[in-house]
Amino acid sequence: MLSLTINEAYLYMGTNAGAGIYSDIAKATQNVLVVSPYMSEEHIDILLKKHVEGVHVTLVTSTDFEGNTGSKTIYRKLITQAKVTNEQTKRYRLIGLVLMYLTLFSSVVSASTGAYLENYQLFWSLLILPFGYLIIKLLNKLRVFSYSYQSNLPFYVMASPNVDPQTRNQTFVNSKIYIIDNQVAYLGSADFTRAGFRDQHETLFRIIDKATVNCIYQEINTLLSDQNRLFRDINFIGKHIYPEPIN
Repeated sequence: MLSLTINEAYLYMGTNAGAGIYSDIAKATQNVLVVSPYMSEEHIDILLKKHVEGVHVTLVTSTDFEGNTGSKTIYRKLITQAKVTNEQTKRYRLIGLVLMYLTLFSSVVSASTGAYLENYQLFWSLLILPFGYLIIKLLNKLRVFSYSYQSNLPFYVMASPNVDPQTRNQTFVNSKIYIIDNQVAYLGSADFTRAGFRDQHETLFRIIDKATVNCIYQEINTLLSDQNRLFRDINFIGKHIYPEPIN
């Protein structure tokens, strides 16, 4: 646990407590670090804009997105899915399906119209049906598409004990921390959301003491390097927020 005496800090309480963070992030020229378990689309857009401007942006959040459709939409702003098609498998599957459907169709038509006059011919015609159905099922299980994921800015996602059974014995990181250009830090109750920054009654401290800001930054680095804490990688998250049809 980090315990400090802060010499230079300003207190913001009430609604619109995040106005100063908006302003400082907009003016950032070097780096922005955001730690918040919850976030909104418009705030991710702010970080993406700074990232495009060349500012080093890092986001630290949690896996509480699971089961939340709105949060999955937010994560799709952070992660892009790329689909790769195995053209050879696609071609073989298509040819196989066409041939099997034609064979089944021919067998059904022949059996129903009495084209097979001999009993053994009728028997083989009907026998084709279940085998054809089985082959079609197997063809439909062939993987034609594979997927990879790319992050649109650097981020860390800590597995949340609220939703992840593997982390029941870990503490939920509920801190809201914002560090801009290693010069100023904000600590308080406001999540990285419109509600937290504008609408809700929140409390934030703006810290400009450089030694304190550095200590806060080092504490976050310690958290991110904790070998006992479970982090979810981009592929794990991508599979939860994007569909992955195999063909």
